[in-house]
Amino acid sequence: MESDDIQTTLHNYEICAVPAPPTSADIETVRDLRLTALQTDPKCFSSSYEREAAFTKETWKERLNGKGKATFVIRAHTTQRGNERRNALFVGTATVLSTSALPEIALPDSARSGVAFLVAGMWVASEHRRRGLGRRLLQAALAWTREQVRMVHEDTTTDHRLLEVFLMVASENEAAIRLYTGMGFERLSMGRKEGREDVWMRCLLDINASQAL
Repeated sequence: MESDDIQTTLHNYEICAVPAPPTSADIETVRDLRLTALQTDPKCFSSSYEREAAFTKETWKERLNGKGKATFVIRAHTTQRGNERRNALFVGTATVLSTSALPEIALPDSARSGVAFLVAGMWVASEHRRRGLGRRLLQAALAWTREQVRMVHEDTTTDHRLLEVFLMVASENEAAIRLYTGMGFERLSMGRKEGREDVWMRCLLDINASQAL
């Protein structure tokens, strides 16, 4: 066995929020991640690669700008043992939006009339799955929603102490549904769009607690 010739790739992962306003490099990073996700896992999204590949740079910039929304990315720092070569690549993303930032969102009928957010576009590259990255990405998104409510409503002993976080997932994506359920999301209702069956899920959060209710 020629063990001296074997190179092992080591990964160190970092969850980062894309700054607002984004730089040109940030825009390209998010665009490339999103298009890769749409191209490799088309059944996981209600949009399509063909549709979003036609977006202009200004459209991508608008997605990242503005109040009440944030995009998170996973940066993988890799090291090749044997030659100590290091590089970084982006392997996952998720966006969270306040429903006030996207008022046309049609939430399920069971939604309350309080503070609400939507997690969308969550994706991790297949070769980096089963490492807890989806959980870390969602934890970052949920922590961001709590912080947003705290900044707006200093008195968190009132009705603003609770908030709802929604997401929609393809009914056949069992791995994602298990992840969301394990993090406190509950199934609400089913929906169908262009032949795809989706599941609406909701997590009820106390902004002063570290876990879902």
